[in-house]
This record gives sequence, structure tokens and C-alpha cells, in this order.
Amino acid sequence: MKTNIYILLFAFLAVACEDSPDTFRHLSKGRAYEVVVVATDSMQKSAPYDTLRAVLGKEVEMINQSEPIYDVVTTVPSNFKHILMQHRNVIIMEAGHQYDSTSITIEYDTYSRPQVIMRFTSPSSDSLASFISKHQGKIITVLDNAERKRLMNGLAKQTADNINDTIKSMFDVSMKIPRGYTIRDQKDNFLWVSNETPTTSQGIFMYTYFYDSDVVFTQKYAISMRNTFASMIPGALDSSYMATSEVFPPLVSRSIIDSVQWIVQRGFWDVHNDFMGGPFVSFSTLDVPRNRIIVIDTYVYSPLAHKRKRNLLRNLEAIAFTAKIDNE
Repeated sequence: MKTNIYILLFAFLAVACEDSPDTFRHLSKGRAYEVVVVATDSMQKSAPYDTLRAVLGKEVEMINQSEPIYDVVTTVPSNFKHILMQHRNVIIMEAGHQYDSTSITIEYDTYSRPQVIMRFTSPSSDSLASFISKHQGKIITVLDNAERKRLMNGLAKQTADNINDTIKSMFDVSMKIPRGYTIRDQKDNFLWVSNETPTTSQGIFMYTYFYDSDVVFTQKYAISMRNTFASMIPGALDSSYMATSEVFPPLVSRSIIDSVQWIVQRGFWDVHNDFMGGPFVSFSTLDVPRNRIIVIDTYVYSPLAHKRKRNLLRNLEAIAFTAKIDNE
């Protein structure tokens, strides 16, 4: 009976901690898409560390300037305390004979909230380097999912209700557009919103079109429809408008959003009859009950070289991931 009381008490504390994180843990520190790597001086001169830096330092695909997918801050174990211990993303690297095998363990909210800690352990440096290289996709996926969840949780606290109500009424889709965005144009099956600053622009335009044959699933058709609706976004000059760049074909992948599979295209946009451009990410899916394709298209304009585009685009992707199609 005493053991059961202890179990119940532990469960109560776990729930209380979930409901009131500030009571038990500090809020996590650090910038979005930044990772603290904890490694000894000798480990920092070894193959596993070089491999990890190469994985985290890969260039973000389809943005028009060089940016790593993650920024890296490195520290030795003796300095891993206080603020660094409360960082949002942590990777701890250890190698030695005390470990029987090579593995990755993942912890959440250990020293702060929200936080993810990945521990890489191995009996030898060579096996650890090989392991990191083999599982690099998983490493990035864990970090990406954690960052996206943080962004999505933040969006839920600062929504632009008027825009979200408009999206709901026009497209039967629930989304969490944050405050700061304004409606720029609205037609029967087209909505364009953007967040403008003196140096950047983050935009989202949504549209639908009928599904009448499987040709709509080809990239050529999807781009032609994108250009049709993107042309409704005017450039700075008369007779100028947005179009999909033909220099590099968009990269295609898939993502699951609210249990629905969406086709994701990453590419570049430019402006017809003007010198403007930047990266875009579009999400499209088949809305079976309404026999239509729904598209959420996001783009960034940030012409200043020192202004980074990665986080601007990632913020837009997080907004798209809040989409839920109303099936009632």
C-alpha cells in the first residue's frame, strides 16, 4: 500500500509539473535553431565531433544565401551548467570503454522547458562517428520537430483571430496565423496575408482548385496553378507580379500535418518585370470530401544580405503545420 501511495504521489507531481512548468523548471534558453554541443577537448578534435558539425552545418536547402540548418555552440562538460544546461537544444557526446554499444538517447524537459537533450555514447570514436553519419536524418528530425513544436505552441498564444476566422469561412481550414499579419487581398478562393517590416516580408497565400484527374498531382500542373494564383500578388512596379523561378526546379517532399499527408515544394520565387525574389515553401493536399486541392503557400522576402532567411521561413512552416481541415 505504501508503494502505491508513492506511485500516486509521483504521478501527481508529474501532472503538476506538466501543468505548471515554471514551478519546477526554468524556461529554456537559447535562440531558435541553435544547438549546444557538450564534448571534451579531445572529443572536439575527433571524427565524431567533425561529423556532427558537418551534419548540423549543412546548408539550408532552397534559400538564396548560405545558412546552416543549425547554429552550434560548443562547450566542455565542466562548463555545462547554469544557462547552458537550460538551453533548448543540447547534444552530449561521450566515448569510452564504459559503454558496451553505440547509441542515442533522447530526453525532454530535463533541466528546462521546452528542452530536448540527445546523448551520443559509444565505446570508440570511430564507431560513434559512423553512427552519427548513419543516423543524421534522425538527429535533424528530432531537433526540427522540437523547434516546430515550440513555434506552434507560441502561435497558439498570439493568434490573429480575424484572419483565422476568414480562413475558416473561406477554406474550412483551422489555422493559427499570429498577430502582426494583415489581409492584403481576398477573392473567391484566394487569400493573401503578410507580415511586413522595414526590411522583411513574410507572406502566406492560400487557394483551392478542383480535383478532376490525377494530372493535378504532377509538379508541372502544381507549378502552373501556383503561378496562376501567385500572379495576384503584385510587385513594386506596374505590371509586375510574383512567379515561380524557373532557374531551379522546386524540391518535392511529403509531410504529415494533423494525420493528413501534404506534398511540400521548396523553391524560389521572383517577380515578373522586376528584380525581387526569395524562397518559398508550399503545402498542398487533396480534400477528398470537397473534391479539391488545398494549397498553403509561404514565402519570404529579405533583400539585405545580413538578414537571415532561415528562421523567417521556418516560422512560416510552423504556421502551415497548424492547419486542420474541417471534415464535418
